[in-house]
Amino acid sequence: MLHNWHNHAVGAGLPNIVVIALDEKIVQWCVGKNIRVLDASALIDVDTLTKPTDDKSVFIGHRERKHVFNKIGIVKTTALLALLNAGLDVLISDVDVVWLNSPAKYFKSGQAKNAKVLVSSDCVFGFEPGRAAFDKFGQAPDPRNAEFNTGVLLLRRGRQSVDLVNRWLGSQVEFADQVDMNDQSHFNKVIHEGGGGREAVDFYPNDVVGDDDVVDALKESSSRDDQVVTDDDESSNDSLDVTLRKKEPGIDPLRTPDAQLFPDEYKKGLRPRLYVCGANKTFVALLPTGLFSNGHTFFVSHVGERSGVAPFAVHNTYQYSGTAGKIARFRENGGMWTMDGGRYFGEDTDDNDDKSISNVGVDKSLSNVVDGKNIPVHYKGSGLGDTENRATPNEAGSNPKKFLYLRYDIPGHLADPMNSLKTPKGNTPFTHLGLITYQVNRIRDGLLLATELNRTLILPPLLCTCDRWFNLLPNCTQGDLRVPFLCPTDHVFLIGPLDTFDGGGRYAERAFFANRETFLAKRLGVFGNSSGGIQAGITENSGDSVDVNGVASAHAAGKQSSAVPALGPVAKLVFDGPGSSTKKSSDSSGGGVADTNKKQPFAIPGDTASLPGFSGVDSATSNAIASVKTGSPRYVRVKFGSTVGDIKRNIQFAADAKLLIVDNLAPNALAGFGDDKKNERFHEKLLPIIHEWCCRKNGTVGHLPTKFGVWETVGAGGVST
Repeated sequence: MLHNWHNHAVGAGLPNIVVIALDEKIVQWCVGKNIRVLDASALIDVDTLTKPTDDKSVFIGHRERKHVFNKIGIVKTTALLALLNAGLDVLISDVDVVWLNSPAKYFKSGQAKNAKVLVSSDCVFGFEPGRAAFDKFGQAPDPRNAEFNTGVLLLRRGRQSVDLVNRWLGSQVEFADQVDMNDQSHFNKVIHEGGGGREAVDFYPNDVVGDDDVVDALKESSSRDDQVVTDDDESSNDSLDVTLRKKEPGIDPLRTPDAQLFPDEYKKGLRPRLYVCGANKTFVALLPTGLFSNGHTFFVSHVGERSGVAPFAVHNTYQYSGTAGKIARFRENGGMWTMDGGRYFGEDTDDNDDKSISNVGVDKSLSNVVDGKNIPVHYKGSGLGDTENRATPNEAGSNPKKFLYLRYDIPGHLADPMNSLKTPKGNTPFTHLGLITYQVNRIRDGLLLATELNRTLILPPLLCTCDRWFNLLPNCTQGDLRVPFLCPTDHVFLIGPLDTFDGGGRYAERAFFANRETFLAKRLGVFGNSSGGIQAGITENSGDSVDVNGVASAHAAGKQSSAVPALGPVAKLVFDGPGSSTKKSSDSSGGGVADTNKKQPFAIPGDTASLPGFSGVDSATSNAIASVKTGSPRYVRVKFGSTVGDIKRNIQFAADAKLLIVDNLAPNALAGFGDDKKNERFHEKLLPIIHEWCCRKNGTVGHLPTKFGVWETVGAGGVST
């Protein structure tokens, strides 16, 4: 996770990157990679980090080990205070943040330049102005209703910031025994304490008492009647890091709201919300969720994508499988996980040279930052080392991997979101659970084929009509979610157990084709992406893809490329069966689906192309798939209801195919092993990877797969056995 964070931070062009290391192993890793590091290992008992308390720790990380997580928070705040006391502006970022673009221009644009604290938000709505106090589902969209999130936090040097962080650290130490309060909880407490709460403003007042350096800087800037803030000069010397140009008549650089300076961005909710917080009147800019996204606004509701922009940063919050789930989410959103090498993508060899990362210099003056603070600085030369590549157990040896890809239809009544939207708060969304069970059964089929044919299943996109949350949902929605939507894999599966299923390496993410294309494009020295996904590293050299305050347009990620070879050779496995006359683009049928269903089927993956977050098959591989037609030895038809043994016997002539497409995968098309004991063992093997849906009034509810050997029927209420 740390290496991925660093790759993206460097690729986005963030300056003066430093890692705060909690143990000697990370210090040595950073030194070996020529990454600047603050050694904070003396500030925490290493045993608390390295000794898991139970088997779950390997999957959830430290977040749920609250006493450990809170100790880490104290170290983080201690290091932050040392850097501020050294006279530095500090942008601190959690390791589960991916930086896609540099926010440097944005931080110096409009009213953001005058804030002392710029912080991300847990708000699950966009920041569009003028929204009603409550939406039609009874939700309150105002960002003031959500916590500040310290996962992305910029503190500008000065008395306000130093005082805030001193009080923040003091609160963590004083109430260390209150394990339910983490560093973020303490931050939100101290920044609002003393009365005053969170006062919304259009611009910051220049008569605030309590931070002389802020007042002086504001007065100095306001006295320059011929100048206003811009972003094209990096040579500012004042304490707010403001750059200047000739101002237009009637424009006051301090008192002109962002709504006037950036009217289009403001209307789209892409400008910060400004607050004066607490008795200390701290100037806070709350960063918009469309540009500094959290785990819900990016991975679920896609606020930024719907606004037509690529975010600066994505913080991987609001997910349900710990560290493994965070990695899975980065993988299934193309371009966000940099740690997979050639063998992961089916190539003969790994490639340890990440061409997307440029060299960085080392500022040796950093060694004076923490003098006397027991946080030594290590540095070594300049430049970055090679990229580590994640290998799975089934990648050992010289034989490259082979893959499996499913195409099927979902009955139209299950894909229709109307029943979910009618589900009252706290009730069970039965149609949604039927939809999930139907898809879990298809992935059950895929995992059996992958296991028995020694292939890796490329997960199909998962369609959902109801969100998953930590408590009761209003009418199946949360925040700005629009249904149906492509839900993250951790909404349906437990990622840790899925990662280790059948020894590991049995599945790949839904964005596999986009990630493979990006990887091979870098290896071959070409650029572009024909299959979708986020393309990081957009800079000011991208022409009109970046606006005046540094916001990148989402279309910059979609440049076409035909230089990357197909994942092939390709073969097709097609199930004959009932209902073939109703087939759609996925070439699947309605075996086991009730005749009363009159709605048009929803094709997986074809119909998901219209939904935010879609990542399709690259153009070269699409052409290779289309070229496999009836009559080809690589076009294999099997009877509806075939066992996996039948399939193994029939597919021998196409066994060498790198990619096997499975079409017409309707309910009951695959009959399992044809052996009750083997079917039972496989069913028991599947159960640990299945998540539960949350939440109804009585807690969670399952969506377990149907056991092979039991007839699967899809009626009006969903899947029944």
